[in-house]
Amino acid sequence: MIPICTVHGVMVDGQGRPLRDTVILFEPMVSGTMASADDSTLIAYEPERVVTDGDGRIPDTDLVGSRATGTLIPWRASIRSRTAPRTFEFEATPGRLNLAEVPELPPMSSRLTVWDAAMQRLEGIGGGSGEPGGPGEPGASAYEVAVAAGFVGSESDWLSSLRGPKGDPGRPGEPGSEGQPGADGAPGTPGAEGEPGQDGAPGAPGSDGAPGASAYEVAVSQGFSGPESAWLLSLRGDPGADGEDGAPGAPGADGQDGAPGAPGAPGSDGADAFVAVLDRDEPIPPGTPAGLIARRGGVVFRGVLGATDPVPAPGYWLRRQT
Repeated sequence: MIPICTVHGVMVDGQGRPLRDTVILFEPMVSGTMASADDSTLIAYEPERVVTDGDGRIPDTDLVGSRATGTLIPWRASIRSRTAPRTFEFEATPGRLNLAEVPELPPMSSRLTVWDAAMQRLEGIGGGSGEPGGPGEPGASAYEVAVAAGFVGSESDWLSSLRGPKGDPGRPGEPGSEGQPGADGAPGTPGAEGEPGQDGAPGAPGSDGAPGASAYEVAVSQGFSGPESAWLLSLRGDPGADGEDGAPGAPGADGQDGAPGAPGAPGSDGADAFVAVLDRDEPIPPGTPAGLIARRGGVVFRGVLGATDPVPAPGYWLRRQT
């Protein structure tokens, strides 16, 4: 298990006021790496930068405490303040360390070591408080400290040496809150025509529509002037030409005999027609009608000469009977 020193505390100025929103830089005073307990990870001694809160409180800051040999790692804490910069040096003993209880180093111009500063505070060496010194010289950077401790290479090489191997993936984070709906996307291209759907159920019968206008009313709306009878007459065109005769129809079937009619009234007597009389033995004059013929034996009859009637013998003649 890697030994860790957790630094905390509440920082105040010379008048006891909290150092609010103040940058504190923790820098290792030696360079190197620390192997994890299972030798799977190398932990570099890297600078840590934190900011105090509104009450001057330092957030818990974990620093590598010691090498694998058990040697404690020295660290420098610098309060970056333009008015009163302050510096602390300490060995990162595993556990929790209150930075406010660490002896503060005097300005760099005095060239006192950590040990000398501690002894001054504990033993009172140097007598009473002296006058405040001027601003100290800028301290060495972490790279300069590494070079002084034996690192060989450029600053970029040193920064690369502080970066350990890639760690294991972290645990999945908690799901975020639902985001706002995005803007509508551009319309997509029309899809292929689908298969015809099944016929829907018949709809309910619609209500009766309003009665439509009559043909005469439509004609009036189109400009016709006159009563409906005049409009009807205006629809009659000129007689058309006679069509051609059609083909003769097939003969119809014989009709049934009608019922016998009522007896007619008796007719009036007609005038006598020609009467053939066997009168004397004279020849028939030429041109005499043959409507009524006298038979042999002097018999007189009325009738029409048929095909089967005997023709009178020559020598008989006809006369009109009055």
